[in-house]
Amino acid sequence: MRLARRPSRPDLVPASLLAAWLTGCTTLAVFNNPVDPAPADATDLYYLPYEPGRPSIVLQGHFGPFSHQQSYALDFQMPRGTPILAARRGIVSAIRDDCPDCSCVWEPDCACCGFANRVEITHADGSRAIYAHLDPGGVLVAVGQPVEARDLIALSGSTGYSAAPHLHFEVRAVLGAALPSEAAGRFGPSGDGTLEVRFEDVPGDGVPRMLRVYWSGAHAAAAGE
Repeated sequence: MRLARRPSRPDLVPASLLAAWLTGCTTLAVFNNPVDPAPADATDLYYLPYEPGRPSIVLQGHFGPFSHQQSYALDFQMPRGTPILAARRGIVSAIRDDCPDCSCVWEPDCACCGFANRVEITHADGSRAIYAHLDPGGVLVAVGQPVEARDLIALSGSTGYSAAPHLHFEVRAVLGAALPSEAAGRFGPSGDGTLEVRFEDVPGDGVPRMLRVYWSGAHAAAAGE
């Protein structure tokens, strides 16, 4: 395992400020009366994608009001250079880490917009996890490399479509196949093939909620909701 470099500057944006900005973009009505989550995929287990003992707040959750309106995706707040761990075992299927240290949130046509620097890991069932907005040069794995859950894979950043340092995490359904039932979670079917997954270290039903803090490595059964 490669040693991760430490964050070079304390640029963590206060959660209350960013949350206020995010929630001001659209209505929060989508968060009311969600349906029950779909059954989780039991092939392998998911864990929060950062070091055990570290807390992080979910700045934007599934079907969030800013950029997740049709997606089961999570934005975890964290400083630049935070070690990112694989949430589930698989094979590294795509990487990018050459995007500069800048945000294109107001420039939708730039070459490094969207996810920018990222790692994609394909799981045994064909689904793939995307870890996005990583630091320039912050990818610590290679395409074709097998990884286990909680292996170090990258360093967080704020590149691409990113308003503040954070990790964007999502899991997509099998490419080229009809969307499995897991694509319909608490908010119904996703618009982009993203799946609602459960994490072993998230209390309750294992599904993180917006504006809640989660500790990686916590014993979910004991922590309560």
